[in-house]
Amino acid sequence: MRGKALAVIAVIAVALVSGCSSDSGDAGGSTTAPESSSSTPTPSPTPTPTPTPEIILWAGEVCVARDAFVDTLVEFAKNLEYDPSSGEDVGQQFQRQLEANLDEFTVAADDLGAALGKVPLNYAKALPALADMQENVDALNVAKDDAVARLGEARNAGDPVNFGLALVQAGIAAKDVYDAGSKGADGLSELSQATEGDAGEAFRIAPECGGTGVLPSP
Repeated sequence: MRGKALAVIAVIAVALVSGCSSDSGDAGGSTTAPESSSSTPTPSPTPTPTPTPEIILWAGEVCVARDAFVDTLVEFAKNLEYDPSSGEDVGQQFQRQLEANLDEFTVAADDLGAALGKVPLNYAKALPALADMQENVDALNVAKDDAVARLGEARNAGDPVNFGLALVQAGIAAKDVYDAGSKGADGLSELSQATEGDAGEAFRIAPECGGTGVLPSP
């Protein structure tokens, strides 16, 4: 048994010595691998994308606000309806619906006005159409303020008669709001379908307006 153990130890020792010799030989005689003769090609510079002209960015923002405005206008007309199955009477329903819709309508109208007001000033060809739009927006705001005032009168009415009369006036003002909004929507449609000038071209290109987003060739 002792002889076998010594033999095993001797084998291990020989292996270790051989390994060390091999390592030292490699350390002393190792050479650096020759560099590859093929050089890494220099990558081509990435072309800088052409920035989208500001008039097209403006048209896209107007179209987003326009669509939201039209959607709110449709909801405004659709929601002013009497539901006989509701526990509320006609006046209560109308008051609640009108208040809720006027809030949403005001936000949409304000967003649209803000978008229109960002038109780049160096695109003067768009300004005549915007002047017509401003008249529609002014009429819309007058009708909206009148409707809000009439609703306030209804809330503060001390008797059913004055409450009913105020709601009638609020209904008339709401119809004026809808008419002014419809006229404004028509004006926006005419603006976005313009056939001349850079503004008309911008509406045809802007993706938000249904355009291709492809800029014209220089």
